[in-house]
Amino acid sequence: MRVKSKYEVFLLKAFNWFCSILPKRITQKYSYKIFEINCKINGSDNKSYRISKRKLEFIHIPKTAGTSIKKIFINAGWVEKGTNIHVPVSDLYPIENIDYFTVLRNPVDRVWSYYQMCLRHGPEYPSFREASKGLQYFLRSGRKYHVSDLQSRYCSLHPFKKPQSIEHTIFCLNKFKGLFIFSNLEEDFEYLELDLCHKNKHQKEYPSKSEQSMIENINKVDSAVYDHFSKLTPHQRLFKLKEYISEKSGRHPS
Repeated sequence: MRVKSKYEVFLLKAFNWFCSILPKRITQKYSYKIFEINCKINGSDNKSYRISKRKLEFIHIPKTAGTSIKKIFINAGWVEKGTNIHVPVSDLYPIENIDYFTVLRNPVDRVWSYYQMCLRHGPEYPSFREASKGLQYFLRSGRKYHVSDLQSRYCSLHPFKKPQSIEHTIFCLNKFKGLFIFSNLEEDFEYLELDLCHKNKHQKEYPSKSEQSMIENINKVDSAVYDHFSKLTPHQRLFKLKEYISEKSGRHPS
């Protein structure tokens, strides 16, 4: 993944400084707009970044334990340490030419976790105001892109449009080097013969049936895709990634 230019670094620092001198009531009221501008400068959700073809490329979907997993692969030297956090598949590189891998999570759990995070971090956090008005308002607000079929958007070369179809997303994901399942991470890492530092945190609160239904209604593609891949064994989802790791670490895949 490309490193920011000196101009981009300067622009980001200048913007963050400007935000720091704004009155608190303004930063709270316009937190989401500030967040949007920051993302554009910072390159989050950028779909035109460049990739080092010598290493794996991790597609970090928000609220899927991606930070912990990416750190493990960076420390092993298998993933490039980039400056961006959340990035979809790059539209500069065909999926079949890059060793992408990612983590999929039950979309209801992922969106609910994201919603709870916005509430937990308080008024200064982007989208707290939308989340504080309730789940229904939150799902219809400016954050809709981040709560509606985001996993399919990130992995099918159409991050800012609705996914073409369930079949198209499954087709794209089948070309990935590996797919982890969030609820199965311990077994997946055991299959790869790697140590997993991350431990799944149990949610203290769970959505009601009506809240689950609201989330499901805008994540029909993600739900079908997750259902398809979550039924596969670690071997079926991760064998190509295990071959890669075995080759890099000099051990024979079992």
